[in-house]
Amino acid sequence: MAWVYRGASVFVYPSLYEGFGFPPLEAMACGVPVVASRGSSIEENLCSAADLVDPNDPEEIASTMRRLLVDSAWRRHRVETGMQRAAAFRWEETARLVLNCYRESVGVERSVLTRG
Repeated sequence: MAWVYRGASVFVYPSLYEGFGFPPLEAMACGVPVVASRGSSIEENLCSAADLVDPNDPEEIASTMRRLLVDSAWRRHRVETGMQRAAAFRWEETARLVLNCYRESVGVERSVLTRG
């Protein structure tokens, strides 16, 4: 997917509902400025490294995309802050956290099974 992201001028992700939101972070890691939904978990994950929009407002989405395409200083700023934000997320850390969740789940289930 990295080559797809790197070929993009802007990554637009107007999701109405999202779990974690890996695609915008992946785009940021590839140096692509991101437009994403305001008011979802994506907003928390991206912090101030993306332009956040109302996903139900096509005019706001279009004007935000336009700004990233024509304002080179703003675009550079978004690329830089996006790459910094994406660097905060590492697959190794994610794998460790998921593994710990599995271990805790198995541990909880074992204790439930041994009680009954």
